[in-house]
Amino acid sequence: YMFLTGGGGGGYFGGIASQHNNGGAGGGSGYINPNYVKSAEGITAQTVQSNRVGCGIIRIYEAEYEAVDTVIYDITSTGVHELKLSPGKYLIEAYGAGGGRSLMNGSTGGVRSKGGYSKGYFETGTAVTLYACVGGKGADGRQLANAAGGYNGGGIGSHDNRDDDSAGGGGGATSITTTNRGVLANYNSYRNEILMVAGGGGGTSWSCTPGNGGGSNGGASAYGQVATQSTGYAFGQGQDGNGTANSDGVGGGGGAYYGGYAPNVADRSSGGGGSGYISSTLTEASTLTGGGNTGNGSVRVTKIGDANAARTDALGGFNGGGDG
Repeated sequence: YMFLTGGGGGGYFGGIASQHNNGGAGGGSGYINPNYVKSAEGITAQTVQSNRVGCGIIRIYEAEYEAVDTVIYDITSTGVHELKLSPGKYLIEAYGAGGGRSLMNGSTGGVRSKGGYSKGYFETGTAVTLYACVGGKGADGRQLANAAGGYNGGGIGSHDNRDDDSAGGGGGATSITTTNRGVLANYNSYRNEILMVAGGGGGTSWSCTPGNGGGSNGGASAYGQVATQSTGYAFGQGQDGNGTANSDGVGGGGGAYYGGYAPNVADRSSGGGGSGYISSTLTEASTLTGGGNTGNGSVRVTKIGDANAARTDALGGFNGGGDG
């Protein structure tokens, strides 16, 4: 006596053969992994029974949909911050800090410099952690006291040593790095670990115009000195104001890739801005003198959305079907 029955269909879980003579077997189950296959606009991720007979097939369609960019970090507090990034493409923007204003006959005066601005696209195929060192603004001039430079390289502003005139401190740089070594000055022997720098602005003395933070070059001090990509007061550090100039103090230099100068020159003693920097590993990158903040520095990181989605249809057949 011959017992005849069909084989079960292959699937996520295979179909079961019939226990009855001449009985039909069950089909296998389908499956969609939600970690990799997702619904998109006009496309629903689903698995359903098909009317197809014969061999199975796979169809893949490419669909266009509007990309959505998402700001994942918007940091305005000074200090070192971790930037934990999953695989993808990111726009990173760094804003340098502004310098301090002067004290003129006991009242805050003069203009406040602005920090620099740097941006670029960073792409990674693996999860990585970057580090943002956000600069602080330079302190305003103080009576019979020096004005502190901003965190991350801003130079000190000096005073007149006798009454109520003093200069502001330089603003600190904002830097993005692949390691955490603290402030920018610690990277002198590790410059390959720097992705970008936005320079800090110079401190103001009396009513002299200070230099804004860079940019490829920092803004010039009131005496005309300029920090560049290869020269400046010092790597990662703006110059401290030293002396009294025309009895009104000397503004501190801005922190930066190369720090700004602090000229002890009568009537030309406002500090210069520090230079910015962009690594060649970034794409569509740029740096702008004076494009940053008048207060503390900041960092913004935006994840760039993918403008393409793929739709896949799989219609079953060979791959695990049982024998009849």
